[in-house]
Amino acid sequence: MSKNIIFQSAKEFISALVDEDKDLYNPLLNKYLFHYSEAGAVAQYFITPRNARNLARESALSGEYWGAFLGFGGSIYEGADLEYLAEELYKEKGWMLCSDVKF
Repeated sequence: MSKNIIFQSAKEFISALVDEDKDLYNPLLNKYLFHYSEAGAVAQYFITPRNARNLARESALSGEYWGAFLGFGGSIYEGADLEYLAEELYKEKGWMLCSDVKF
């Protein structure tokens, strides 16, 4: 069973992504988020659970993060846009570390 993460605030959500460099996936929302740039931007991709399992397998075999296998198609958020995104997403159930996704 995957370990779900509960965030208490949007600030804590952003800190997990940017300060702690955690890659997060939510199979209920089909969303994958990761720290994108040194400027504090975050990338978001829509990833189905099936694709998440494939990414988890590729990541385990190569030692790379999921984003290394993705091309165009994600959205980049920073500043006020990131704060808004985090405010919308931190309360959602189902967040987990990508390393906890089973394949």
